[in-house]
Amino acid sequence: MLALNAVVLLSYLLGINSYAAKGYEIKQLQNKIAVLNENNQKLNLKVSEAASMVAIQSDFQASDFVPVRQAEYLQLSQYSLK
Repeated sequence: MLALNAVVLLSYLLGINSYAAKGYEIKQLQNKIAVLNENNQKLNLKVSEAASMVAIQSDFQASDFVPVRQAEYLQLSQYSLK
């Protein structure tokens, strides 16, 4: 009877230890997810800033592009590829 109680107690302790280890691992993964989500938000903000019209216009001006005053369009003829 004493040996049976010892086996049950040992298996209970091993089970509790396993659950505690899994809980610690889950907490670490949740922290990693939070950090990755924060980094993702920062990157999305950088992409939005880079794609904004102001950023695009300043990039054009820095590249010595000049604004178009009046656009001229080509007329499609019957000989052009469609």
